[in-house]
Amino acid sequence: MKKFICFLGAFAGLLAACSTTTSQQQVTEAPVMSAYYSDWDRAVRADVDMQNMYIGTPSKITRPIDMYMAMALALKYNYTRRLATYQENLVKGNISPAMLPTMAENLGYDNATNSSAVPADLKMSWNLLDLSSLVYQNGFVSPEIAAQEQSRKVVNNILQETRTLYWKALASQRLIPVIDDMNEYLVRVVDELNARSNEMIKEGKTPSTNLLLKKRRYLESIKQLANLRRKLDTAQAEFAGLLGMYPSTEIKLAGAEYGNFAIPSMRAKIQQLEWLALTNRPELRAFDNGTSKEELELVIKDFDTVDNSDYRQDPNYYNRKWARESNDLSMTVFEEVRHQGAGTYNSLARQRMTNIILNQVYLSWALYQSAVEDYLLNMSVASTSEDIAEDITGREGANKAISHLESAKAIIDEANAFLSYIDVQEAIGKLYASVGMDAVPADMLNDSPSVLAIQIRETLDKWKDGIFITSPKGASATLSARKPPVDISSSTLVPNVVVGTGSDVNIKIPDEVFDAVDWNGEYTTVAGSLDDAGLPSWLKYDEKTHTFSGRPTIDDEGSHKIKVYAMDKSGNSAVLSFTITVDNIYIQTMEYKGLTGYRRAKVYHKCTPGTPCAKGDI
Repeated sequence: MKKFICFLGAFAGLLAACSTTTSQQQVTEAPVMSAYYSDWDRAVRADVDMQNMYIGTPSKITRPIDMYMAMALALKYNYTRRLATYQENLVKGNISPAMLPTMAENLGYDNATNSSAVPADLKMSWNLLDLSSLVYQNGFVSPEIAAQEQSRKVVNNILQETRTLYWKALASQRLIPVIDDMNEYLVRVVDELNARSNEMIKEGKTPSTNLLLKKRRYLESIKQLANLRRKLDTAQAEFAGLLGMYPSTEIKLAGAEYGNFAIPSMRAKIQQLEWLALTNRPELRAFDNGTSKEELELVIKDFDTVDNSDYRQDPNYYNRKWARESNDLSMTVFEEVRHQGAGTYNSLARQRMTNIILNQVYLSWALYQSAVEDYLLNMSVASTSEDIAEDITGREGANKAISHLESAKAIIDEANAFLSYIDVQEAIGKLYASVGMDAVPADMLNDSPSVLAIQIRETLDKWKDGIFITSPKGASATLSARKPPVDISSSTLVPNVVVGTGSDVNIKIPDEVFDAVDWNGEYTTVAGSLDDAGLPSWLKYDEKTHTFSGRPTIDDEGSHKIKVYAMDKSGNSAVLSFTITVDNIYIQTMEYKGLTGYRRAKVYHKCTPGTPCAKGDI
């Protein structure tokens, strides 16, 4: 209070001095004095800042939440901040490689892997490509379109990051108590061994080799447990921060128990993922220059066609190849931005962005394959270690050193299996982000977290089954969900046909029609009506010979629009259509009646199919 009164007195004196000088001709400006903050002022200011920062977020979550609710909360409370950061980096224009570490940190990218078996260079290359896509998103479209696609990009990235941090935080909640209990016990045993060694030294004796070997085995287990705990120490704070909450917010997570983790499936083939990415990624849609379907297919042909069996035969080859090409592409992007003229840059942008996105699809697909393989192997190791620990403990007793060490080994292996499952979840998240499909329509971002969580769950369940359909709500309804088939209809090779009722129909689709498509191996065909209602009951289709056969009746008179759909194992597809018109060629000319009512006879005249024929013409 005294300090405050003195400050007022000094301020009053300063005003008086100013008033006296203003009466004279010469005006003297008072020196600018920096504001003085006491420790109490700083504490008050920090408290106000913290309250303003978390004013719209809950301080505590009482009920356990699952991954879908976590995604909903992240969108609800962190979407605006992340979008602002993303747009800020876009506004910067030309981006130098020196800026990449800071950008990666601000946008939530992480190059570390949870399991040493998963190639870290694949993950780093994926992140580098995603950052490289920022380079080509300036000055191509109207602000409205750019804002819409930037919003989609931010939502996709938030969902991907939330998936990873949710499983990491769940692992932290499950594993840290177990690790701490075992670590505490092992440290206590090591302390006892140290005490015995010190007593022997005081007595002039040298600790035995067996004692030192036993101590080393305990210390190695303690070290491994400490390394595992270090990976999980910050998981809770990172997860809370992503949800836009105070880092120490207590959040209980709900999830499957260890041993019951389901591997997220990816039933779509990589060729389908390529097309989905090229037609749905926000970066490409942000400055779509009208690239035709033929141009997109031409770009895809530059990449190796790889199936699961090909990749698994030599995964290291594909991992090294794709990572090297992706890094070279990213650096080329920055080189060209610095050295190319405006005209060259504009003509290059779309092609470069396409290559960036396709590289990301292949890298994320490779990450997923490697992560799944590593998780299955770690689960087998963990299960074996658990069986060994139980057998030895049952045979030797719980107080034996070998029982302690094998129990610690089982915990370490189970923790490694859990961490490798986090890599699986992160890899599938990157695969979804590479494709660019929307799990949440734009018009739902203002809905409640519970509504968002239900929408996210429904969408991700469909994606697991390879069903990449879009929601009927919002702007995402315009996105392409599958590659359209090539139209191979030919009026020359497969013309429209006119047949008569009661006539035998035999129409063979020539093989030359299907040669117009660059098939990958064999292809299969199915036939139906153009409106997908199935073939008419009188018409049959032989898939092996590509032949239609049947005999229409008078009831089948009319036009029947037929469609043949062909597809190979890589997802290449084609469709052809033609019309079969059934004319009633039998015209009744006479009718005779007998002595009784049921004795009647009708006489029909057979006309030529396709020509006018009426009863009056006969």
